[in-house]
Amino acid sequence: MSGATRRLPVHVTSFVGRDDELSAVRDGLARCRLVSLLGPGGVGKTRLAIETARALDAEMPDGAWFVSLAHLTGPAQVAQAVAGALAMKFSTTNVVDHLVAALVDLEILVVLDNCEHVLSGCQAFVARVLPMAPGARILTASRQPLGIVGERVIEVRPLETPASDAPLRTQEATRYPAIRLLDERASAISSHYRLTDETVGVVAQLVRRLDGLPLAIELAAARLRSLSLPELLDRVSDRFRILGGGDPTGLPHHRTLRAMVEWSHELCSPAEQRLWARMSVFTETAELRAVEAVCAERRSADVLDTLDGLVAKSILSTETTPCGLRYRMLESIREYGREQLRARGEEQVLQQRHRRHYLQVAERAGAAFWGPDQARQLAHLTTELPNFGAAFDSFVRDGDAHARRNALALAARLRILWVMGGHLQEGRRRLEQALAAHTAACPERVEALWSCAWVAMLQGDQDAARDRLDECAALDAVAGPNTHSYRATWQGSLALFTGDLAAAVEQFTVAAAGHRTHGSAEGLLMSLFQLALTQALLGHPAEANRLCDEALECSTSIGDGWARSYTLWARAHVAVVEGRLAHAVTAGCQSLELSMPLENQLGVVLALEVLAVALVAAGRHHEGATLLGGAETTWRKIGTDLRAFGPQLARLRDQAAARAQAALGPAGYRKAHQEGAALGRAQLRTYLGTVARTYGDDGGAAPNTPEPRSLTRRERQVAALVGKGMSNRDIAAQLVLSHRTVEGHVEHILAKLGFRSRAEIAVWATTRDPGD
Repeated sequence: MSGATRRLPVHVTSFVGRDDELSAVRDGLARCRLVSLLGPGGVGKTRLAIETARALDAEMPDGAWFVSLAHLTGPAQVAQAVAGALAMKFSTTNVVDHLVAALVDLEILVVLDNCEHVLSGCQAFVARVLPMAPGARILTASRQPLGIVGERVIEVRPLETPASDAPLRTQEATRYPAIRLLDERASAISSHYRLTDETVGVVAQLVRRLDGLPLAIELAAARLRSLSLPELLDRVSDRFRILGGGDPTGLPHHRTLRAMVEWSHELCSPAEQRLWARMSVFTETAELRAVEAVCAERRSADVLDTLDGLVAKSILSTETTPCGLRYRMLESIREYGREQLRARGEEQVLQQRHRRHYLQVAERAGAAFWGPDQARQLAHLTTELPNFGAAFDSFVRDGDAHARRNALALAARLRILWVMGGHLQEGRRRLEQALAAHTAACPERVEALWSCAWVAMLQGDQDAARDRLDECAALDAVAGPNTHSYRATWQGSLALFTGDLAAAVEQFTVAAAGHRTHGSAEGLLMSLFQLALTQALLGHPAEANRLCDEALECSTSIGDGWARSYTLWARAHVAVVEGRLAHAVTAGCQSLELSMPLENQLGVVLALEVLAVALVAAGRHHEGATLLGGAETTWRKIGTDLRAFGPQLARLRDQAAARAQAALGPAGYRKAHQEGAALGRAQLRTYLGTVARTYGDDGGAAPNTPEPRSLTRRERQVAALVGKGMSNRDIAAQLVLSHRTVEGHVEHILAKLGFRSRAEIAVWATTRDPGD
């Protein structure tokens, strides 16, 4: 799991009250591995779950992770949503099994939010995980319990309010969380609001009328910018009488929340009401550009002032992402907005605008990705995934043939997200669904066919890929101008993955020529690095290097990093064939450095494999076995294996493993392999940096560091203790040396091994045999 992933949502407002509930939830999780927070919408279940997770994050070795299920449309999507939130990318159709396998050895807290509408999916997922992953704990926020054996249910009640007959002074009133919440929020935005002994009685009545519901209080506080307390209380009282017809405390909480939302709606201006309704077509969040494109009137694209009004009234919240500022609407507010949209007769029109906009976003992304800003482009596409899903569903549900052709186009144009973003499972599902919905021959179907073949191949489903490519060939009459070249690219991949290297060369050569003619950087790069690898496997290093040079030149000219990483991976294989093993290590490490920022786990694991082969060939059996262990762990996470990429690559890996085991012995090999499997992302990066400096070759300029046997016996002892995480003072005490002497030993170790930090010594020491 990536350390760069945002595991928990970040809030900019304070967390008011709930100290007792927070303790109860923590105590519940200490006693039970499944705790469910139950309560009505708007009562604060999600915020309580997040704050609990934040408090426990440092105590859980593998952290606390938040999974929003609000955007899901069916129970079957729960496992994929969890995998996505945990940054686990599986190249397989069986997500649940691989997700369970990935969680088996983790000590982790997973928060599942908004479970009620996908309850059966949550039940199935939790029932699989808890027996198999003893270190996993699950906290759910839902309106309904899971009903699983061992579940501990904690009811989340409204914030405490003062009794109606209790005389209050200001100091006493702030002990009530409901009053404190309103006071903090209103004080932040209103110039005339004050909590005093004269106003505290009105405040107490107000929070009681709002049933102590945090969402209702937040909305009320926002309105205090333009209303006085008595005016606000009068409006709330009228609204509750109209909707309740009696004692508001006897109403179900969802009716109270609805009353508050409807009341808030009436306080909005006509323009704000219209924008609220229209923004309900978005799923989870939206950026300003999307709001303007989908919601603005044709003659008035400026919605900024109206957006600001909705943010000020807490109808919308804002959040900052790596892709910029986005607007979020709470689920209950979104549902009410959708009702208003239907009442206005605008739902169909807005859905069409929404899906048309996101089709255009996908089309632009296809061209924009092949440039210098790939990491941000991928992050943006990933952020928009819920909206892409809503747009796709709208196209597919539409009985119009043109709409279903657009579903094919959207699924195909998002291949960058499916493959480069690691969403193979969802991509395959969307592509197959679109192909089933519109079976007539058309250019969009052809593009979806070869896109689906690509995804299927990466999942190891070669039969499905072959079927899709065969159908693609039968539709040449309606194909686009460069379809033949793309089909040839993936036919070459299929031949490579099945071991027919001669056929692969033929197809890749045809494909590259066609892509050059049509000026397709995407197709050309895909074809060149695979053709270079094929030529290397055939024992033709000169031709393979020429192809790598062309690919690197093309990649550099457009600022690409994704295809460049694979070209360097292919170049590492070429260097192995030529026996230039130091060059192979350098190219492999460079490939990794490009793949890691893109979260390209497939690129990472392929680079680890070729590095292991090169190191074993160079007699560095321990390092090679260590990287093989790291590769095996990564393959397990993404749910496939090197064998899916062809028998030749698998044979190279197997031969390297056999040689390393023969050199190290079964016990030594197993130890190195286990050490590699246990390396985290940061440790792996440090370890590879050490490997590159001590053995890699940047073209002949980098000197090799002396072998570890140049360390004295005492220095090896010190290095081993550094590897155990001991400080210099602790080492001095254990070895009965002075602190200054230990400092000198550490300095000598750094100098002899060419390291720059104790962390590098630690990684080196933990991946060496004691006798080295």
